Amino acid sequence: MKKSKVFLLSTGKVIEVPGYMENREGYLFNNNTKLPEGLPGDKVKVKDKYHDNSGILEDYTNAQIIKFIGEPGIIVSADSVHSGAVRIISHNTEIIKEFSDTEIPNEYGETWMKSENGREILDNLLDLSSGTLKLIDVAKVSGGSHYIANFHGGCNGGGNWNDYLDEIKKAFKSLHWWMIKLENDCIDDIFYLTIGFTKE
Repeated sequence: MKKSKVFLLSTGKVIEVPGYMENREGYLFNNNTKLPEGLPGDKVKVKDKYHDNSGILEDYTNAQIIKFIGEPGIIVSADSVHSGAVRIISHNTEIIKEFSDTEIPNEYGETWMKSENGREILDNLLDLSSGTLKLIDVAKVSGGSHYIANFHGGCNGGGNWNDYLDEIKKAFKSLHWWMIKLENDCIDDIFYLTIGFTKE
């Protein structure tokens, strides 16, 4: 059994779940509890002797852990879970894809296959000799002529975005590239960058 599985949801969100869960016709099923799980966006009701709550899920339910949008998490006893205390009122979200081990998960509905050839191309064109930028992985887009690369960077405290932008510009100066996504974790002073690039 896989340690984890990664799914693309109908909302465009990508989630990673434990390997004991599976996709059953678009819905999440827990093989340990033999019960369905809610997905982000589903409406769920929790009713036992300690709780009487309902709301829209912020994250998938994981047996005893329930997190509604805008509310603190709820921990439900195993006995309550098995007695049906957690009930899915409406499925508003579906699983539309499970990513294989050779794919890089993405929310764009594309197939990004891990690529050693793409990594070799980048190794010859990138300048990562200074700064904080590190390559995570490279993928070839199925049906396309371009590649995808994921990076992370940041000083993990005390960094400066002028320096980060200069670093990105310097690293990619010999590459024909475009930015797909940039996510910044302000609290930890790290960032994640996804780019597209071609050989030329």
